[in-house]
Amino acid sequence: MKKLIVLLLLVFFLFGCKSSSGDFESSNFLKNCKDYIQNCKDYVQKLIVKIIYWNHRDYISYCTTQTQKPFGYCVDIVASYITCQDRCEMIKLPHNFCKKACSWDFSLRWKFYWMDDSGAFFYDLEDITWLPEKVARVWLKMIPTEKEKEKWIRELGEIYEKIDFYLGLVEIDCAARKIRGLDLYAYSSDGTLIGHATSYIDWKPIVPESSDEVLFNEVRSKKDK
Repeated sequence: MKKLIVLLLLVFFLFGCKSSSGDFESSNFLKNCKDYIQNCKDYVQKLIVKIIYWNHRDYISYCTTQTQKPFGYCVDIVASYITCQDRCEMIKLPHNFCKKACSWDFSLRWKFYWMDDSGAFFYDLEDITWLPEKVARVWLKMIPTEKEKEKWIRELGEIYEKIDFYLGLVEIDCAARKIRGLDLYAYSSDGTLIGHATSYIDWKPIVPESSDEVLFNEVRSKKDK
């Protein structure tokens, strides 16, 4: 009985649409469907923004009133830190690390974009420099896990026990889909510079579904905004 009802509804839907709007291929039916889907997407996006706002309105209010940042910019930052928390829990990193890495950034500069066993990665929303030939220069921040710290200590010495975060400068060739590192700085929790390395690594292709591709898409989306 259920199959029969579904079949009747399908026949009614197809023939009803065809008889009411003429030729199915030449009608506005498909366009209307696409418009409806797009309207649904727009509605869901607006709903998500409202949920983020009401759950984190104090931080967003601080962002918009104290620093005069655009509302969309503030929501973008907040949404990234929610993603950071979810990602950290999903890959089961220690709670203390998640709390530290994904706490709100009151400088309102660093947007989260990636996390794995090595740590949490952010890029500087306020300091993307566009060079000729669609090349972007952007600062990154990485908060390492204890596992990653131990790796650096073994390779570079005990001085790296004090590492709290890294800052790195990279260039992204948006036309050729390539990336290269330029500088890397290691800092302690009080902001003391522990180490610095200048990179002369050649351009490397951006691998699909990698952290580099996520960063590439993020930076490219900020062009001319």
